Amino acid sequence: MRITKISDDINRITADNGGIFTGPGTNTYMVGSKEISVIDPGPDLSNHIDNIIEIGDGRITKI
Repeated sequence: MRITKISDDINRITADNGGIFTGPGTNTYMVGSKEISVIDPGPDLSNHIDNIIEIGDGRITKI
């Protein structure tokens, strides 16, 4: 699992599902500050979902 801060309003989380179709892993983007949109929530991996919830901190409004 890798979390990359792209800018103040954009974070990228790379899931631990690397493979031939996903490269290093599925990239999930979290965009916004007061309200966060999740783009491509990725695979159903508990640690990936936990990171989305942690970064979202109750501010996720769109998936």
